[in-house]
Amino acid sequence: MARRTCTSSLCGEITPSPPLQRGRGQGEGVSHPAPLANGARAAPPPHPALSPTCVGERNGLGLLAFAAMLLCSSPALACGSDEATLFSCMAKDGAHVIELCAVRDDAAGGFQTLQYHYGTADKAELTFPDNREDGKQAMSFAHAFDGDTYVWSLRFGNDGYTYRVFGMGEDAGVEVWKKKKRLTQVMCGERPYAIAADIRKASSCDLANPFGKDGCGEVPPKRK
Repeated sequence: MARRTCTSSLCGEITPSPPLQRGRGQGEGVSHPAPLANGARAAPPPHPALSPTCVGERNGLGLLAFAAMLLCSSPALACGSDEATLFSCMAKDGAHVIELCAVRDDAAGGFQTLQYHYGTADKAELTFPDNREDGKQAMSFAHAFDGDTYVWSLRFGNDGYTYRVFGMGEDAGVEVWKKKKRLTQVMCGERPYAIAADIRKASSCDLANPFGKDGCGEVPPKRK
């Protein structure tokens, strides 16, 4: 099946969120993608590599259940021993991995941390935020159904850039924006491992989504 770029209103032009905290990787010998002649960006932005293993299938579940279930692919270099993997996939280049990790403590009220990782087996290119306990405040979530396709988005600002991790049906990836210009989009080269329901619980609400507060609720709104 051909991979799609994100065309939902949740992944369209955005108002960049303010850079709440500088993540590791920015300004440490890692540069942003160099522009091509047509203004496009070739290389992925500054963002550990994982070996994909399918761990979940749709199995005829309803759309809402499918939105919250594990989709596919489990990492070899996983999150910390005290963390749960909420999102993980190998990028199309076969070298970079996009990952979201969180510590869950139900006795303390649920998810206590959230942290984004991007890099290879040899180099972690971006970890955000530096202090994983700041993740809930620094990263904001929204979701919706676009027709029958479930779309979710997690965004954060770092060093003047806005990053958006998104899922769209069985596709997913990460985008980097500067103001209202998308600099690059890195798509997963495989079906992602994703638990959108837990990503929502571990983050704050992205009120800039087209549905406002409803776009952060337990039941995703449906775009008509």
